[in-house]
Amino acid sequence: MPTQQQDFYYTRKILSWLFFLAGIGCLIKFFVDGMVNFLWIISAVICFMLAYVISPHQKTDRSDAVELLFDEYIIEMIYYVIVFPLRLIVRGIQHILD
Repeated sequence: MPTQQQDFYYTRKILSWLFFLAGIGCLIKFFVDGMVNFLWIISAVICFMLAYVISPHQKTDRSDAVELLFDEYIIEMIYYVIVFPLRLIVRGIQHILD
């Protein structure tokens, strides 16, 4: 019988996958519409960030390689691609102000 903590773990994992897929859908819609409506790109960034935040970051022994690839690499890679330029901008502004 699964415990309540395991149920919460899988609920977070499913929600993370759904937000990730919604982010991909928003990106596709952005490119299909001709890159004019920036609301889709903002929605995609929000969905990817929520997928990262909701994703359970427990280091457990995972035997499923697809689960490991998705959780550890794809979601985190997209998170770092989004956050890295923002960190550069903030550090540049701090350097200018100092």
